[in-house]
Amino acid sequence: MIRLFKREDLFKIEVIERECFRVPYAEKMLESSFNAPTFFGLLDDEDDVRGYVFATIVLDEVNIDRVAVREKFRNKGVATSLLNRAEELFLERGVTNVYLEVRRSNAKAIALYEKLGYKKIGVREKYYENIEDAFVMQKELK
Repeated sequence: MIRLFKREDLFKIEVIERECFRVPYAEKMLESSFNAPTFFGLLDDEDDVRGYVFATIVLDEVNIDRVAVREKFRNKGVATSLLNRAEELFLERGVTNVYLEVRRSNAKAIALYEKLGYKKIGVREKYYENIEDAFVMQKELK
């Protein structure tokens, strides 16, 4: 079941952050994000949280800040389902453009985003840990 993020999900999300990212968000960062009026969080929560999307919505644009899928659920369509549902909800909120950054080395994520219609529009040099570049990708919602 894909649903909106709730405060009681913070602990589960923090655990997945540590599993999925070299530099995970700390609990205080997650809580701060959750309290922001621009925050958007969606998670896939069957019997266990399988993955999530965090985003920041400002007017008619959104930046996807995080997409995470637990390792045991990868390559099963979880990220695709989360992103498709997020885009439906973005459209309902009047969003017309979605942006995200992705590590230049993350070929699987880049392939997923391109499959979903995202296009590379730029590069942020040394974006990750001041070492690795990020591609900036964009999708226009219709």
